[in-house]
Amino acid sequence: MRKRIFNLLKITVISVVLGLGLSFTITNFLHSKMKTELDTYLSLVDDMNYLNDTYSLCTGLLKTNPTQTNIDSCNYVFKNIENKVNQIKEECPYISFYTKYVSKVQE
Repeated sequence: MRKRIFNLLKITVISVVLGLGLSFTITNFLHSKMKTELDTYLSLVDDMNYLNDTYSLCTGLLKTNPTQTNIDSCNYVFKNIENKVNQIKEECPYISFYTKYVSKVQE
């Protein structure tokens, strides 16, 4: 009976140590990958914010003066925003994964 309890305790301790070691390793790996992506991510987000501001101004102008030129300009800015989102997903996969995970956890 004692031997059985000792074996169960030994398996539990080994499992906990391996689990902690694995989680620590994965966390450090993600942290280092996100750290290398950070400069690119911040630059792309700044560009995206600039495009969002431009799109807001464009839609305001479009409401007051709905010409085909203004519609084309707004569509052009919107396509640039979509391209920037895709660029962020491609160039910063670890940060994109993390932000998607955090947003799901906060819901």
